[in-house]
Amino acid sequence: MGFPEYAFGYLWSAMTAIGMIAPLTASFLSKKGKEKSFILTVMIILMLITLPVIFVYTLIPAIIILLLSLFFIYLPKPLERTFFHKYIPSKLRATIGSIESMVLSIAAIIAAPLTGLSVDHLGPKTTIFLSAILMIPAIIVFSKIQESKPQP
Repeated sequence: MGFPEYAFGYLWSAMTAIGMIAPLTASFLSKKGKEKSFILTVMIILMLITLPVIFVYTLIPAIIILLLSLFFIYLPKPLERTFFHKYIPSKLRATIGSIESMVLSIAAIIAAPLTGLSVDHLGPKTTIFLSAILMIPAIIVFSKIQESKPQP
């Protein structure tokens, strides 16, 4: 899209700043005990921000979508941890956290080459658009989580 090479440092700086600010913003936007609805709302907003990427042909809208997407990716991170640990007994947290880390690593090992193939064969815009479409089942599954009594 014609992004100048010299500006990548500025873009990375902006992305890093968003990565620092977004999680801090979550505490102001969320309400205690409403972590699930906040995370679900953020997932839906992220999907809606990412979907229009298929119609982007100029640099400024692409950068706006990128920065907004990153904001909503990083925004729920602290609350995800709170929500995750809320329902796990304390003596199992380390084990389950390790298993979660292993599963996420395996998912990344599988997803990275598939994403690369998709970008090579379909293009970056279509790949990002498809990732937004793939968020729909994730949103549905997450919304089906039944909240029960928190564990000590």
